[in-house]
Amino acid sequence: PPQKYSLESLVQSSEGTEIVWDCRSEMKDYLRTLSDAKSRPAEKRAAYREMKSLRKEIRTREEKVVGQILRDSSVVFATNVGAASSVFHRTRDAKGESISFDLVIIDEAAQALEASCWISLLRGKRAVLAGD
Repeated sequence: PPQKYSLESLVQSSEGTEIVWDCRSEMKDYLRTLSDAKSRPAEKRAAYREMKSLRKEIRTREEKVVGQILRDSSVVFATNVGAASSVFHRTRDAKGESISFDLVIIDEAAQALEASCWISLLRGKRAVLAGD
């Protein structure tokens, strides 16, 4: 089944995501504190600071995992808009350069906006435009 090769599935089964789940669990606890009308303002401020820190930790760890998956993958499927995501921009290869691809294939190219195609086209060495 192709679902097991999806980015979401690969991220969830990757090493290091256990910490992300723990961070999300902690965030739920802090969210309860923020939602509780009986919580004192000082508690709410502390909970807000902790949630902000946890969000940053989650984002950093997830980007690291996604970057590693992209670097290790032979084939990557993405929409034109998905290719513009910040993860693609931040991910670097072994030489420290932005990742690029040998071949970019744009399906339904006649229906795609030219500007959105450039996002993907600039990431590849060669391109195939397919479709009506």
